[in-house]
Amino acid sequence: MTDTQHQAVDAARDEVLAMLTERTGVFANAERWAAWRWEPVWPTPRLSRPRAAANRVAPEGG
Repeated sequence: MTDTQHQAVDAARDEVLAMLTERTGVFANAERWAAWRWEPVWPTPRLSRPRAAANRVAPEGG
C-alpha cells in the first residue's frame, strides 16, 4: 500500500467516524434501521445453483 492510499484510508475512516458520531449521512436514520425486521411472509432468498463445469465457458483473454 502506498502512502497516498494509506492517507486516503485514514481520511475515509475519519469521515465515517464523524458521520457515526454526528448521526449524519447514511447513519442519519440509525433508529429506523435498528427497528427493521424481516417480514415472515417474504420468501427466503436463495442463491442460484452452480452450473455444471462442462457448461462453463472460459472468458476471452483468460
